Amino acid sequence: MDSRGFTLIELMMVVLVIGIVLTAGLPALGTYRDGMVLIQARTQVLQDLRLARQVAVTRHCPVIVSFGNGTGTTDIGNYTIHYDTDGDGAVTAGERRFNRTMPSRTRVSSAAVTPTDSVVFDMSGVLKIPTSGAAPGGTLTLANSRGRTETIMISATGVVYRP
Repeated sequence: MDSRGFTLIELMMVVLVIGIVLTAGLPALGTYRDGMVLIQARTQVLQDLRLARQVAVTRHCPVIVSFGNGTGTTDIGNYTIHYDTDGDGAVTAGERRFNRTMPSRTRVSSAAVTPTDSVVFDMSGVLKIPTSGAAPGGTLTLANSRGRTETIMISATGVVYRP
C-alpha cells in the first residue's frame, strides 16, 4: 500500500526543532532590534540638528534646539526645535516650535552642550556664542535600553557629525 504524508511523531519532531531554533534566536533578535532603534534615534537627532542649521541659514533667523529643561541634561526623552524669528530667545506668537520625541526605549543619556542644554544656530549657520563666553557646541550621547550608546558631536562652526 502506497501511503503519503507524515506520521504524528515526524510532525512533532519538526515542531520541536522549530521551537528550539526560535528559543535560541529570540535574544539575538531583541539585541538586533534595540540596536536598530538606537541607529534610528541617532539618525533622527542628526537630521533634526542639520535641518535646524539649514533653516537658520535659509530663513535668516536663529534656530534653537533644546535638550532637557535648562537644568537637567541627562536621561532626556524629548527635545524642542524653535525657529526664533525675532531673535529674542523666547517662544512668541507666530514662531514655529516643534516637540520631538525620541524613539521608544532610547534616550539622550547626556547632553554636554554649551549653553547648558541648547544648541543655538545663528543666521550664518554657526553656533551662537553664549553670554558666559564659553565655547559653544558639545556632545550628545544617546543610549538604548540595553546600555549601548551612540555619540553626536556639534562643533562651534555648526557642523553636526558622528565621531
